Amino acid sequence: MFPEFERINNLVFSRGNLVLPNRIHQIISGCLESHSDDITHEQNTFRESYHNDYNRPPEIDYSSNSKIDAYTTWYLPRNSFIPKISLSKLSRNKDAVDFPSTLNVLDLGTGTGAIPIGLFDLFENPEFSDFSINLTAVDHNEQALNRQGKLINASKFLENRTSHNWQQALIDIKEEKEILEILYSLSWDLIFSANLFNELDPEYYNFLIVTSIDSLSENGSLIIYEPAINRGREVIVNASAAARAHDLNVFYPCKPDYRCRKKECWMWNEYEIKTKHFRKNGGIIRAYNGPFNTSNIIINKSGHTIFDELMKSDPERIWTVGAPYSRGKKDIEFCGINRRGMKLKNTSINRGALCGVTRDFEKVEIIKV
Repeated sequence: MFPEFERINNLVFSRGNLVLPNRIHQIISGCLESHSDDITHEQNTFRESYHNDYNRPPEIDYSSNSKIDAYTTWYLPRNSFIPKISLSKLSRNKDAVDFPSTLNVLDLGTGTGAIPIGLFDLFENPEFSDFSINLTAVDHNEQALNRQGKLINASKFLENRTSHNWQQALIDIKEEKEILEILYSLSWDLIFSANLFNELDPEYYNFLIVTSIDSLSENGSLIIYEPAINRGREVIVNASAAARAHDLNVFYPCKPDYRCRKKECWMWNEYEIKTKHFRKNGGIIRAYNGPFNTSNIIINKSGHTIFDELMKSDPERIWTVGAPYSRGKKDIEFCGINRRGMKLKNTSINRGALCGVTRDFEKVEIIKV
């Protein structure tokens, strides 16, 4: 049986924070190839570009070792939490994690390997000893895949658990024929897409969403994470609409009976990341520490949602998700409820918290996810 929510949650969070495991830190440190000054310069360059334009997708450039090192030290640690957070959410509904002993996993736009490394790291824990991973990592960039290969080999994950399997596919995701061959090669239990769809045309990524879900196993899920930029939030709204238009199911965050009319979805999940800085050639390379702000959505075709068990436990409440709609205030905006906010005294809420709202709006039960 797949581990229960509390057990997974305890593996993912430490005192409410996301703390990068030492083994992942050591894996990354051991594979850095450039001088610390060069890595820091490249970090500063792409960070400045990102902050200058929230409407434009960040440009990913793997053209040199120093650039690859910069992405590996800055983005890989925090994105390695994506599969862990996602499985924590899915495990709130036992039916949604009714997986076979070997999970077929596809990572679209895998880059240097945040999803594979995070997932293999989670399955190192004895709670997952009855399960193995058969993972296919797909990307169009050979340099990124090469770095991922070095990281996976250095990790010893595949040696520690010989039942795991990992393979890469160098393809152009924008080529329909190539991606369809991958998608329909297996029945996938989990398909991840992190920071990919915002780089694609909406018509094409809507096609990918529907096709990906069609290739899922009975209880499989498509998990989409996008950066906290305007275009990333637009992807989530479009993904939800595309799913509903094809009678597919949104597990999280949308209410089952709600059709979002917004242009942009909220920025979901404000977890705090704690990561030690890296060292190379006697110099320090900054690691990201701070809020892990993303927009994300989980879609499946089974009809399971994160709200199922909550609605059974208290059917009198309206179960939805909530977020503060202005900084420093206690007002909450509820997704799918025609009321923007309400004052809650001495209460803080993270974006993406599950909320059970009484029908008179007098009380709110908050459950963090």
